[in-house]
Amino acid sequence: MSRPKLVGQYTNKIDAKGRTFLPKRLLRQVIARWGDEPRLFLTFMGFEPCLVLVERDEWIAKRQKFSALDWMDEDAARLRRLASLGDNIRMDDQGRLAVPAFLRGLVGIEDQITFVGCEDYIELWKPENVQNALGDLMAEASELIKRVQDRSAAAGAIREDGEHPDA
Repeated sequence: MSRPKLVGQYTNKIDAKGRTFLPKRLLRQVIARWGDEPRLFLTFMGFEPCLVLVERDEWIAKRQKFSALDWMDEDAARLRRLASLGDNIRMDDQGRLAVPAFLRGLVGIEDQITFVGCEDYIELWKPENVQNALGDLMAEASELIKRVQDRSAAAGAIREDGEHPDA
C-alpha cells in the first residue's frame, strides 16, 4: 500500500526563534503519511538553497548509503559532511516546528518560509528563492523531463536483459 504524498506550496510566517506552523493542509498530509507524532529530520540536501524535512527513519536509510562511502575519497568525505548538516526536530501539538538557526542561516530563511511538498519529503525555502528556482525549473522543464525519461529507459533496459544498453 502506498503512503499519501506530500504536495502543494504554502508560505507562512516564521518568528525570531525560528518557530513556524505547518499550514493546515500540509499538516493533514504529514499526519496521513507519517502519523500523529512523526519523527522528523531536517537537513540540507545541497541541490538547491533549501532545507528538506523528512521522516527520520527514511533519512537514516539514505544516510547509511553515505556511511558506506570511502571516507578517504575527497568527494565522498565532502558529501558525508554535507549530509551531516541536519537535526532532529519535533512538531508540537499545534503543528508548529522550530527550525534551528544554523539551518535557517544556510538557506537565508528569515521572517517567512515557503513549504513545498515533494511527494516523499517537504522542502523549506526562503520565499524569493523558491520563486526564482521555480522560474528556472519552468524554463528547463522539457529538457529535464527528457533526461529523466532517458535515464528511466536505460534503467529499464538494464533490468530486462541484465546488461547496460551502452555496454
